Amino acid sequence: MRKNPVFSALLFALLFSQCAGAAEYSGRARVIDGDTFSIRQQRIRIAAIDACERSQTGWKNGAEWACGVEARSYLSRLIDGKHVTCTIIDEGQYRRLVGQCFIQQTDIGLEMVKAGQAPLLLQYLPRGNSMPFDAYHQAEDTARGRRLGQWAAEIDAPSNYRRSNSHQQPDDNWTWNCRNSLFEAPNWLTPGGKSRLFSVVCLRELNNIGAGICGYCCWSYR
Repeated sequence: MRKNPVFSALLFALLFSQCAGAAEYSGRARVIDGDTFSIRQQRIRIAAIDACERSQTGWKNGAEWACGVEARSYLSRLIDGKHVTCTIIDEGQYRRLVGQCFIQQTDIGLEMVKAGQAPLLLQYLPRGNSMPFDAYHQAEDTARGRRLGQWAAEIDAPSNYRRSNSHQQPDDNWTWNCRNSLFEAPNWLTPGGKSRLFSVVCLRELNNIGAGICGYCCWSYR
């Protein structure tokens, strides 16, 4: 299939500018789960922590406890709808950014650890970052000793939960919806006016450069 060189150049410029400004990312936060939020459709994972998945449950005080719902609610009270600034230290799966994030001077990840809402997850972080790991370890030890949040419950590690539930529908609503829908790009971006069902990889890339329409002109670089 012949590609549109003009659109390809524009797309490259957008991707390049996004990458060039990735050292710091800021804006109004929309919470997705206990360790992930979005800013202008860009998903950001909070570095160094691993909260329960949204559908994950455990046992606390003899009853089932929705640890994923609680972690998300706690993070929402902390940052949802507020201005957040992140220092980006890595890029995760599906081009999701990974960063140490702040609301004013408050370290968001550290607050989640202090509250017992997320354990530490450090082994996947790149070397050479400047995160204050001593403070994180101290906060986790204190939360565990005081049996705060998940430390008073019986739950699987979130990584184990993800592995055991990997056959389920992705916990990523926009990807799922896009994958099962047909979108039409405007005529000036689709030679011959053809509409197509676009690939999930393409949808993710467009989401990360801030495209507002799912599947927008993905045909050009499939």
